Amino acid sequence: MRAAEIVARWVVVAACAGAGAQQVKPVDVFAPIVDAVARKTPVPVRLPTALPKVEGAENALTAHVQSANEKGYEIEVGEGPICEAGHACHYGLFSGSKEPMARLAQLKSVPVALAGGIRGTYARLSYGGYCSGSHVLWSQGGFFYAISMNCASREEMQRVANAAIGSRRGGR
Repeated sequence: MRAAEIVARWVVVAACAGAGAQQVKPVDVFAPIVDAVARKTPVPVRLPTALPKVEGAENALTAHVQSANEKGYEIEVGEGPICEAGHACHYGLFSGSKEPMARLAQLKSVPVALAGGIRGTYARLSYGGYCSGSHVLWSQGGFFYAISMNCASREEMQRVANAAIGSRRGGR
C-alpha cells in the first residue's frame, strides 16, 4: 500500500486535542459494543480506560464497530451517533489483529516504551503542515494492536495505549 493510500485511510480533518484535555470514561464510549466485538473475534479486546476529550466537540463520543471477525477488530470512535472515518467528526480508530498491521508498519515511526515492558512505535502524520493523525502500535500476547487518534502527542498516545494494554474488555 502506498503512503498516499495510508494517509487517505487514516487522515482525518478535525481539530487537535488541547494540552489540558479532560478525560472521558470508557463506559460512555465502548460499553454498548465491547461485548458484541469480543464474541466475534478471538483477539482479546484491548481498549483504553480513558480518552482525552476533544475541546470544542459539540456531541458526545460514540463507538462504531467497523469490523469484528476471526482476523481481528476495528472500532471507530467519533463525535455524535453517525460518524464515518474521514469526516470532521472522526476521533480515532482502535484495532486488534492476529496479523501485523502492514499498512501502518510503513509509517515513519519512533520507538516508545509502554506499560509492562512492552515496546511499541509512535508515528504522527502531517499533511501540508496540518497534523492529521497520531498512531501507536504494539504487540501483546501474540496479537497486534493499533490506536490512531487525531493530532495526539506522543505522551497522550502512550497514556491511551498503556490504559489499553492493562485492560481486557468483553467476555470471551
